[in-house]
Amino acid sequence: MTAFEAFAVAATGLNTLKSISDGQAQARAQERQAAYLQSQADYQAQVAQSQEASLRHNQSRQLAQMRAVLAGRGVDIGSGSPLLNQEQAAADAEFQALLLRSTGQAQAWDLAQRANLARASAAEARAAIPLDAGTTLLSGLSRARNPKVPLFPWEK
Repeated sequence: MTAFEAFAVAATGLNTLKSISDGQAQARAQERQAAYLQSQADYQAQVAQSQEASLRHNQSRQLAQMRAVLAGRGVDIGSGSPLLNQEQAAADAEFQALLLRSTGQAQAWDLAQRANLARASAAEARAAIPLDAGTTLLSGLSRARNPKVPLFPWEK
């Protein structure tokens, strides 16, 4: 084996190890991204749930205050316009609560889907490691055995 061949084999080995390391690093980065996005999705779902509960509580309190004020003025709150106003206010409050819930769930779902995509990218990166390493190894060894094949792209 000539010095050139020995150098080419050594370079091939190092390039193969670098290819493996790069693939593993890419997979780890995608897994970290997936974990971050999933934690954000979980947090967003909790925030939406908390906001919905808070809105329902506040609206319930406001409706109770409205009934108390009307009853204190001697208004019959069980019929007519006062009842319709209360029903409308309750319906509006429920709509706002459901809107908060659906918005939070949509945001959490989007983040969860992005986390799933990052996990899939990590799996693809891991699956590509043996192929990339094998390609690097075979390509380098073929160049080492045939000095007419340029070792570097700029040697063409």
